[in-house]
Amino acid sequence: MSEKRADYNAFDNMAGIPDPNDVALQAAKDREKWDRMDYLIHKVFAQNEDGAALILQWKEALIMTPTVTENSTQFQAGMREGEKSFIRQILLTIENIDKK
Repeated sequence: MSEKRADYNAFDNMAGIPDPNDVALQAAKDREKWDRMDYLIHKVFAQNEDGAALILQWKEALIMTPTVTENSTQFQAGMREGEKSFIRQILLTIENIDKK
């Protein structure tokens, strides 16, 4: 069990004020989880031949095509941009891992 700071008061939780030690612990766990996910994305899409081929195909099919055409609805444009954002995030993750 973690030791409470001297200025921490258990009644603070009643007002929605979290224990700073709990916040720091959760942040460390979250950081570890995201680092692991970044590693796995890199492993699948940069270190694996099939994954690299798939990300290239997605890039060509989604990123290099217009988000909005004359026949697009606002919903379709939003969906297409969401797909593109997903692929961009994978590409950025690969780039960031490569820089480390």
